[in-house]
Amino acid sequence: MKVISPKTGDAANDDPGKKKTLAERLEPVRKMWICAKLVTQIAWETDKRVFVIFNTASFFRAFVPFLTAYAMKLLIDGLNLPHAGAAGAIPTAILAALAARYLIGFFDNIVFFSYAQSYLDAVFRYKLQNMLGRRFHNKMMTLDLAHFEAPEVQDTINRARDSHIWRPSEYLRIMGVTAVDLTAFSIAFVALFPYGWWLPLVVSAMSVPRLWVQAVSGNRQWGIWSQTTPESKKLWYTMRIMEDPMTVREARVNGTGPAFIAKLTGLQDYLFTSAEGELKRQFKLSLVPPLIEGVILFGIAWHFLLPVMGGVLSIGSFTLLLSMLDQLGARASSASTQIGRMYELSLYVESFDSFLKLPKLLSHPEKPIVFDAIKPPSIVFENVTFTYPGSEKKALENVSFTLTAGESVAFVGQNGAGKTTVIKLLCRFYDPQEGRILINGRDLRDIDLAHWHKHLGTLFQEFIRYHFTVKENIALGEEDSSTDSRVEEAARKSGAASFIETFPDKYEQQLGKEFTDGQELSGGQWQKLAIARAFHAAPPVLVLDEPTSAIDAEAEFEIFTNLERQYTDKTLILVSHRFSTVRNATKIIVLDEGRLVEQGDHSALIARAGLYARLFALQAEGYK
Repeated sequence: MKVISPKTGDAANDDPGKKKTLAERLEPVRKMWICAKLVTQIAWETDKRVFVIFNTASFFRAFVPFLTAYAMKLLIDGLNLPHAGAAGAIPTAILAALAARYLIGFFDNIVFFSYAQSYLDAVFRYKLQNMLGRRFHNKMMTLDLAHFEAPEVQDTINRARDSHIWRPSEYLRIMGVTAVDLTAFSIAFVALFPYGWWLPLVVSAMSVPRLWVQAVSGNRQWGIWSQTTPESKKLWYTMRIMEDPMTVREARVNGTGPAFIAKLTGLQDYLFTSAEGELKRQFKLSLVPPLIEGVILFGIAWHFLLPVMGGVLSIGSFTLLLSMLDQLGARASSASTQIGRMYELSLYVESFDSFLKLPKLLSHPEKPIVFDAIKPPSIVFENVTFTYPGSEKKALENVSFTLTAGESVAFVGQNGAGKTTVIKLLCRFYDPQEGRILINGRDLRDIDLAHWHKHLGTLFQEFIRYHFTVKENIALGEEDSSTDSRVEEAARKSGAASFIETFPDKYEQQLGKEFTDGQELSGGQWQKLAIARAFHAAPPVLVLDEPTSAIDAEAEFEIFTNLERQYTDKTLILVSHRFSTVRNATKIIVLDEGRLVEQGDHSALIARAGLYARLFALQAEGYK
């Protein structure tokens, strides 16, 4: 079967004729070691105290089988000895052995099951999964945008998203179980030496087939999961859009509902068929190890039966022998299964580790520049050329312009002209391949990025509709420090106050129909709320990329009148297809196929009779 490498996605070499190198043979150990370090580090950061107590309690449990079996040996041998004294009197040694047998079980139940398993495990697992979720989402929030342009990185992200909560926590749990198994195995191993040096070695060797079966199954399961990742993505996407009310509406009218169901069923059947075949093969393989183990254990027990019957070996010692044989066999089998399971999980956890280790693509200066104050800076694009990752066409080519502090600037051009690319470079989502962007005369790549982002307020056409309260939407990030008057003023300037005041809970109204008391908004209302957020933040540089596409002309006029009034001493950068919106800008920059072709104010560009004048005339004609 073709198995996919978790690192490269390439088919692993299954050629049985090719001899593996030592590094290839040790690769599973390397993977498990990397994953063990990762999950242990995260567990330690989650709660050191609970982590230590839980593992100490688990370690104590490894001694329980031997102590219980030894107490039973003493009890049985004591009962087989002749006893003098009064009838009905119980010797102290026998009573002590019997009491020890049950005291051990009592402490095992109290310390391990009641405290460690029932309480600590649940508490720690909850905390650990919270920590894993924070690790994943913190990394997501700090990824460079170029990461999302690479399909192989998208696969890494999707694998981490699918498994980051339960796979690492399950790996940690199995690590603990394996440690207990190996400790109990070692105790049983030593306890069996008096019965013959060869005995523990034979019983240990019988666990090898189980370990091999688990490793083979883990590789095959990983191969299926890796190979079906594209189909899994398609399945989740299909389910997600089928839950969207817009999809339901279109499907109802266009009659495409059966087509969606057919697509969903096809993807489900494909993934199920891939998994079912492997599960059948795994079941057949899993029948072999128990057969081998049963035959070996029966043979050893039969070997020691004659010495017991001949009085050479006491019944208590034979009982201890059988208990330790069962313990050694069970622990060896369990450890083999758990190690095999750890290897299988390591293939998934390694994807999470690879996700966490995704490198920064943007350079970060050793001594980043920080401005003295938060105020509008001068902005210069100097011979900037940029091509998106994976594309051959230049999005911008040799673009140069200057924006002075406090200027109102509009970027216009047809779709694909490069307007939004300018904004992305200004936000430093990407770095240009050629040229540079200067902020107050300093290269943007040398400036502290977090500090630069404090200067920027952005509102894109495809903004997020936050299903929070109205106030949280407007004062996002400043909910605790913002005053009600600031929130209400921002809503008034954007035109959102008119519909907010109709809500039962006004600015405390929960938004989003998935909540019981949630209020849904129209597209234009969501856009006014997003613009209110921009008014509330009042950054030195406000960037608006098609911010009023879902708003009527009258509301748009009111919003931009308020913008022009508020941003007299700040920089306003506007991208829009509506020339009625941009005509009042102090500077208009016209882009065409990634090149700057014109710049000036509205009157100068109309007089020039170039591309801007032609586009303006075409749009004006549409309103006649």
